[in-house]
Amino acid sequence: MFSASLRSLHEQVLPAEPEYCAQLQNVSDWRSWKQPPVMETLKAKARAAGLWNLFLPDGKYGAGLSNVEYAPLARLPGDL
Repeated sequence: MFSASLRSLHEQVLPAEPEYCAQLQNVSDWRSWKQPPVMETLKAKARAAGLWNLFLPDGKYGAGLSNVEYAPLARLPGDL
C-alpha cells in the first residue's frame, strides 16, 4: 500500500496541483467556495485504486488500517 500511495502522489496528485490552484483562482466569491472539480477526479481515482479513507480502521468504510499502519502513509505528502 505504501508504494501504491507514493506512486499515486507522484503520478496523480502532484501533477494536478497547478490545475487545483487554477480552479481555485476562478472563484469570484470566497463565500461560495466549493471543492474544485479536479479534486473530485482525484478522489474517484483514489477510490478506484483502494487508496481512499485509509485512516478509517473499519474495513467496511475504509482500508481497515490501524493507526500504526496508517501513520507512514499519512506522512508521505509531508515528506515530498
